[in-house]
Amino acid sequence: MNNLMVIDGIEVRRDAFGRYSLNDLHRAAGSLDKHKPAFWLRNEQTERLISELQICNSVNIEPVNVI
Repeated sequence: MNNLMVIDGIEVRRDAFGRYSLNDLHRAAGSLDKHKPAFWLRNEQTERLISELQICNSVNIEPVNVI
């Protein structure tokens, strides 16, 4: 699997599980402060989405990995 995607000349990496780098996506979207990955992770809808993905996860892969 190709783990590299390019958006407007910005490389967006994926890990071995197919998850996209939020930092790379943020850069590709223009790097506005209001769109920082940290804000996305604190969003109530994001928290509910992550929780649901963890409940429905049949292959035991964490939907979000913070490094």
